Amino acid sequence: MTKGKDVVKKETQAVANPTTVPRGFENEDSNDLLLPRIELLQGLSPAVQQGKGRAGDIVNQISKQPLPTNIFIPIAMHRKYIKWVPRDEGGGIEYQTTDRNDPRVIADTKWGPHGEKPSCTAYMNFLVLLEGHTLPIVLSFAMTNYNTGKKLYTLCKMTGQDMWMHKYKLSSLSRTNNMGSWYVFEVDEAGATDEKDIAVAEQLYNTFATRDLNFEVEGSSQNKVEAEEGEDF
Repeated sequence: MTKGKDVVKKETQAVANPTTVPRGFENEDSNDLLLPRIELLQGLSPAVQQGKGRAGDIVNQISKQPLPTNIFIPIAMHRKYIKWVPRDEGGGIEYQTTDRNDPRVIADTKWGPHGEKPSCTAYMNFLVLLEGHTLPIVLSFAMTNYNTGKKLYTLCKMTGQDMWMHKYKLSSLSRTNNMGSWYVFEVDEAGATDEKDIAVAEQLYNTFATRDLNFEVEGSSQNKVEAEEGEDF
């Protein structure tokens, strides 16, 4: 009977250990991994235009597949500022930085005197873990989603605990202004994080917390959503 209990104990420990690293990745550098990003499809998104999704769907940017769950655990938040070159001027990035005190950022994130929108886009990028999974993904808030990013950060801060100790629910909402209709992210509290997910989240924090998140970004002119003056950009 003792031997049987030992076998059961070992099997239980093996299943319960979420930090076991699969073999074959021993020489990995964190810069080798292009982190997928959570994408909120809009009416002009290529996937919607091709009939592969609907506006308001939340998908994995790389696979274009719906997320396996809408419950996520935030691990760390990184800010980034990107000034995009307009597509009619060739497109691309004029500059990007993580320094909020960069003189270019201070000047280019202000609204113009006649309501001209900022030429530099501010991003709040959260490294998150989907509940029950082990690979990280990026949840990015910018333009008309920026206030939702601030809401998420505030909810995390109010717990007084490590960011990953609580989980949240991600959904989409339709919004309309005089420029048209589009979808934005919405976040709500979803309770305490399970112990197994806490262990994975802490390991990811130790790996990524102090490093710039390496993920594919898209130009702000794609699937363009216009913000009105007074909305965060």
